[in-house]
Amino acid sequence: MNILEMYKRLTKEDKSNLTIYCLYDSIYDVAKNEEIEISDEIAMNIQEYAYNLYLDDEYNNLSASQIAFF
Repeated sequence: MNILEMYKRLTKEDKSNLTIYCLYDSIYDVAKNEEIEISDEIAMNIQEYAYNLYLDDEYNNLSASQIAFF
């Protein structure tokens, strides 16, 4: 099964959360690269801050993943 088919099978809820999933992916990727173990609570806090910054970025200069990476 290709990626497009997998996307089509996502639930409506999962599709509406794709940006947040990407934020979590970036957060855990950075933590892994820096060899940092983070708790779920910290990951959730970073995700919330990053998502709010992403929504407040009036010029859309940064993607959600770039904000989370920073």
